[in-house]
Amino acid sequence: MPIKEFLVSPAPEDVMFPDIQPEDALAHFCSSGSTGKPKTITYTHFMILN
Repeated sequence: MPIKEFLVSPAPEDVMFPDIQPEDALAHFCSSGSTGKPKTITYTHFMILN
């Protein structure tokens, strides 16, 4: 199926989507950066949408 058709086609009736809230974690990024101290940054759905 071409991506254009996929993006506009309705979801099948038997697919259950999770209830995602803006404050829910989207991804965690871990880095030691230039300080050498490990740290984790959590991105939420709200941060990505704004």
